[in-house]
Amino acid sequence: EDFIGIEIMANQTTQTGPLTDALSEFEKTGAFSSTHYFYVLNTYIQIKTFFTQAVVKGNIFEAWSKNLVWVMQDVLFDNWMERTDFRLSSQQDGKHITFAILSLNFDSSISQYRFSLRERLFANCGEIIEVYSRKEPPEISVFLRTLVHKMNGG
Repeated sequence: EDFIGIEIMANQTTQTGPLTDALSEFEKTGAFSSTHYFYVLNTYIQIKTFFTQAVVKGNIFEAWSKNLVWVMQDVLFDNWMERTDFRLSSQQDGKHITFAILSLNFDSSISQYRFSLRERLFANCGEIIEVYSRKEPPEISVFLRTLVHKMNGG
């Protein structure tokens, strides 16, 4: 028997109820009644969770010589790329980890959102670990300035 592993990652919120209420309102009225709803995207938490899973599961699938496919929402993937200098390959070349990046686009002809494949990229587990290992730490003055800014509500 042959198989692949498939993981699906999308951005998540801290409070799903208000998000669901806002989307329901928009579907019914075509507009939002508020400029602010009480939910926050947990993008960085999603990236940290994904990284741990990618390393652990990537090692297993590579040891088995099987493929692991990460289906990722484009905004989550793009945020991950902005935080690292990771350069994924467009060629599989024996790599067992595939990233299928999906975009969510509105199709006005049917008045629905549809997913479309934006791109497929490839890596091995060592490359994922290495991108986090080579990141230069910030200067301590930059760290302290950022810390003070955040402590003051910024």
